[in-house]
Amino acid sequence: KYQDKYKIEDQMLIKFGDQVAAVAFMANAQILYYRKDLLEKHGIAVPTDYDELIAACEKLTGDPEVDHCFSAAYGNSWELGNEFIDIFVAMGGTLADPATSEPKFNGPEGVATLELMKKLAGYMSPNALAIDFGGVKQEMQQGRTAMAFLWGDIAAAMDNPDESKVVDKVGFAPAPSAKPGGPISTLFWWDGYVIPKNLDGDPDL
Repeated sequence: KYQDKYKIEDQMLIKFGDQVAAVAFMANAQILYYRKDLLEKHGIAVPTDYDELIAACEKLTGDPEVDHCFSAAYGNSWELGNEFIDIFVAMGGTLADPATSEPKFNGPEGVATLELMKKLAGYMSPNALAIDFGGVKQEMQQGRTAMAFLWGDIAAAMDNPDESKVVDKVGFAPAPSAKPGGPISTLFWWDGYVIPKNLDGDPDL
């Protein structure tokens, strides 16, 4: 009933059947952030898959301008799970059997995903398992990492001189693919508002 007043478009209404379950306000996906100056310094092309990213890390290892080559959000359960799912789906994995809803990630694609994530962790901060998305953003902004896997909606923050030491030095590219020639390793997400049915008080407020 507030759709016209607040200019809520039809495609923002997330529905189950005819019932509106949520109102979406943003779509988002993860992308590759990279230091343009460092890749140019070492003659590295922007990685398009994780093999190329790992090869880039090998060349960047030891560069005195950064503490480590790559950053991703391994810092808490949902973020680590999110990183797993991004790569797992790009590996061709299926999370659940559509017929039974039984989990299907315990297979060759799941093992390959974990092996890749372990390899990537070797190029990340020693504290990678304590660094969330906010921490990865700060690592990139403070010049501590050469490449990072982050949400697209915070790209503008890299050029904010009030919080970034790498203004005009960060480039952006599609997420790397999990294997050469495969789909990019990211999923498309939406953020939205939802009002619980058992909310205390007046939901209209």
